Amino acid sequence: MNSGNVVRFMGMSDDKLHEIIELEEQGYRATAVRRLSRYLKDHPNSADGWYYMARFAAEPRQQYSAIQNALKYDPTSEKARDFLEILLEEHPNLEPKRMSRGIKIALAVGVIGLIVLAGILVGISAGFFEEPTREVIIVIPTASPTPVVTDQPFVVATDTPTEVPAITPPAITDTVPAQTSEPVLTIIPLNTQSVFVSATPAPTDTNQPLATQEVNNPSARLMLLSSIDETTDQTIHGLIDPAYLRLEMTDAPVTSEAEAQSLAGQENAALVVYGTNNAGEFSLHLYAQEDTQQTQNRPELLALSRLSSPWYMTLDGGDWQNSLKAALGYLTYQHQEVIDALGTRFDNVRGVMGEDDIRLAAMLAYSHQAVGNHQAALPLYDLLIGYTEDTHIKANRAWAIAETGDYESAVTLYLSLMDKHPDPSFIQTNIGEIYARFPESANSARLAFDEAIQLNPRAPRPHIGKGRLLVAQNDYNAALAEFDNAVSVAPDYTPGYYARAQLRATLGLLDDAYSDITYAINLQPGIAAYYLLQGQILYEKKEWQLARQSFESYLQRGTPNPEIYTFLAEAYVQMTNFDAAIDAANKALELNAAYAPAWLQRATAYWAKNDTVSALKDFDQGLQNEPENVDLLVARCTLYADLGDDGAAALDCDAALTLDPVNGQALEQRGLIRARAGDRPGAASDFQEAIIYFPEADEAYFYLGVYALQERRYEDAIKYLTENIRLSPEPGPAYAARGVAYRISGQWQQAINDLEQALLLVPEDEYSYYELGMAKRALADIAYEAGNAQQALIFYQDAQSAFTSFIERTDADNPYLDDAQQGINYVNAAMGVIQRNEN
Repeated sequence: MNSGNVVRFMGMSDDKLHEIIELEEQGYRATAVRRLSRYLKDHPNSADGWYYMARFAAEPRQQYSAIQNALKYDPTSEKARDFLEILLEEHPNLEPKRMSRGIKIALAVGVIGLIVLAGILVGISAGFFEEPTREVIIVIPTASPTPVVTDQPFVVATDTPTEVPAITPPAITDTVPAQTSEPVLTIIPLNTQSVFVSATPAPTDTNQPLATQEVNNPSARLMLLSSIDETTDQTIHGLIDPAYLRLEMTDAPVTSEAEAQSLAGQENAALVVYGTNNAGEFSLHLYAQEDTQQTQNRPELLALSRLSSPWYMTLDGGDWQNSLKAALGYLTYQHQEVIDALGTRFDNVRGVMGEDDIRLAAMLAYSHQAVGNHQAALPLYDLLIGYTEDTHIKANRAWAIAETGDYESAVTLYLSLMDKHPDPSFIQTNIGEIYARFPESANSARLAFDEAIQLNPRAPRPHIGKGRLLVAQNDYNAALAEFDNAVSVAPDYTPGYYARAQLRATLGLLDDAYSDITYAINLQPGIAAYYLLQGQILYEKKEWQLARQSFESYLQRGTPNPEIYTFLAEAYVQMTNFDAAIDAANKALELNAAYAPAWLQRATAYWAKNDTVSALKDFDQGLQNEPENVDLLVARCTLYADLGDDGAAALDCDAALTLDPVNGQALEQRGLIRARAGDRPGAASDFQEAIIYFPEADEAYFYLGVYALQERRYEDAIKYLTENIRLSPEPGPAYAARGVAYRISGQWQQAINDLEQALLLVPEDEYSYYELGMAKRALADIAYEAGNAQQALIFYQDAQSAFTSFIERTDADNPYLDDAQQGINYVNAAMGVIQRNEN
C-alpha cells in the first residue's frame, strides 16, 4: 500500500510530528521513518505517530503492525480504520491465522558453532519441525552521533529524493591525495644576522585519509632576524619551535620596519621578526601580514572580525617572551597559547595603554572568544573601547555581547558599525545569525542574510547562514541550494563544504557528505571539527578503518572527550582489534567514569574475547551508573541469552522495552527468547516489529523467513531470507532455507544456486545435500521430457552424487535414509534407460 502524499490529521498540533511529515513529503522517506521511530520512542501511545508509521512503512506487514497500534491507542480513528480496510483489501493474507501446532524446523549446530539448517523439506513432508536456534554475539552500537555545530540528529537513510537536482560532488577519491607542498619551517640556531625561509614537506602517505603533516597556518612563513646573543637566540627559538614544525635560516639583514615590510613582500612571509640593540637595550620587533583566507576557513572564527593586517609591534621589557608567545599563538590560531601567555596581564590596567598593549589585549579578547569564552572577553573589550575606535574590536565586542545573551544591544551595536566597518556584509551576516536563533525572528534573519548577499555577492557566509535558517525550517532542498551557492561563489571556502556535508549527512546522503568533508580537509587540513565530522560520517557508513583514522586525527587536534574515545572503541570492536577497543574505552572512562556507552563498548570487547565474566561486570557497572540505559540492557540481555540464561535475558529485554517500546534490537532479542520457549506467535509478532525499527535485524528476518516457509508462503520466505543473506555475517542457513523455498516453488536453478552456496558456507549440513539431490533430479526429469537426454544424464549423475553425500554424512538411524536411497535407485534407473536408448 503506497502512502503517496500524506494527508495530515486535521487539528494536529505536534510540531515534531509535523516536521517529520514534511520531511517525508520532500522525498526523504527513510530519514522520516528513522525520526518517526525516535518520536514513537518518546511518545509510544501516539495514535497519530503510529498512523503515519503505517503510511511510511515499506512492507505490508509493517504497515499492518503499525496501524494496529494506531487503533489500539485511538479505536475511534476513522482514518486508521479506512487505512486498515484498504490494506486488507490489497493484502488479505495479513489477517492473522491460527497456526497448526507442532510445526518445527530441524537445525543442527556445526562443530565450529555455525547454525546448520537441516531437513526443511523432510519436515514439511512430515508436518513436523523443531524451532530454529541461533548462536551469535551481537555487538550493540552506541547511539548515532550528532554532527558538529548543527543540532539536527544524525541519521542513516537509504533513499534520495528524486526531486532534488543532482549536485556534482568534488572530484576526490576515498583517500585524500598527497597534500600540495606548503611552507613548513625548521629551526637552525645561528648566532648571526639571519632570516628564516620556508622549506616544503615530503608528500604525505596517499593511503591515509587525512594529512599527517601540516602547519597550524599552512601559508605562514616566519622570518627571524638579528639574534642578539646566544641566550636570547635560544629563548626566541624555544618560543617559536612549538608554533611551527621546521625553520630554515639564511642571511638577510633587517634593521627597520620598512626593511621588514620589504622582505615580507619579497618572501611572501606571514611574519618577520627582528631585533635591535640600542646601547645595550634589546627590543624585538614583529611585522605581520596575514592570509585572510586562513581566517575565513576556520569555523570557530567565522563570526569574529580579525584585526587589520598588516600590523607592526615592538616587544620589550621583562615580559617580551610571553608577548612573542601570544603573537605567535594568535598568528597560528593556537588561541589557548595566547590565553596562557597573557593570562591576567590586563586585569588591573592603570595609566595609558600603548598601541602594542592595545593589540595584545585585543588578541587576548579575540582568543577567549575563539575558544568559546565570550564572558572573559567582555571586560577586555570594555577596557579597549576607552582607547581605540577600531571597528574590528567593536564588532567582536558586539558578538561577545550577543553570546552572553544581550541580543538587542548586540544588534544595536552592529547597526552602528554598518557605515564604519570595512566589510558591512560581515556585519549584516552577524545580525542575521542573531535573529536566526529565534523562530519568531526568522523573517528578519532571512532579510539580513539577503541584504548581506546584496552588499557582497561574492560573500559565501550569508548563504551558509541562510541555509542553516532553512534547515531549522525543515526546507532541506532550499538549504542545499544555499550551501551550493556558498561553494559556488567561493570554491575554496571550506565552511561551505562543511555545512553542506552536515546537512547531507543528516539527510542520509552519506557518500556526498563524505566527499564534501574530505574535500574541505584537503583544502584546509588541521581543522579538528572537520576530522570529527568525517569520522562520524564514516562511522555511519560502517567504514571502520577510515573512521578510526579520522577520530584519531581529531583527537590529535581537538579536545579529548569520552564520546570520541567511545566511537573509537566501537570502530576497533568492528575491526576485531579488541585490545585496542578496551584501551580506547579505558581512556573514555578516565575522562568520565560514569559514561555508560564506554562501559558498553568495553564490555562488548571483553565479550568478543570470550571473557564473559569481565563483560558482565562492565554491563553491571554501566547500569549501576545509568540504570535506564536501554543499550546496556539490550546488550546484557543478549549476553545472558548467549550464556543460556533466558530468564535473566527476558528480564533485561522487558525492562528495555518498558523504557523504549520501539527498540528494534530489544524486540529482536525478545523474539529469540520467545522462539526458544516455544511461543511462536509472540516471537513472530516481535520479529515483525523488530524489522520496522531495526532494519538490520538479521535474526528476525531469518526466523520470519523460516516461519513463512513452514506456512508455505514461499514468496514471503524468499523475501525475508534474502534480507538475512544481505545482512547476516553467517548467511549459510538462510541460503539453505531459501534454496528449499525456491525448490518447492519450482524455481529449480535458483534452488541449486542457493543450496550449492549453502554447502560452501556450511559443508557439514547434510540436509542441503538431500535438497540438492531433489532439485537436480527434478531438473533431470524436465530435461529428459524436453528430449535433452545428455543434459538429463548430467543432472541425474549430480543428483546421485548429492544423495550419496547425504547418506555418507547422516546418522545410521536417520528415518530419511530410505528416501535418499530411493532417490539413488530412481536416478540409477533413469540413467540406465538413457544409456540403453543410446545403445
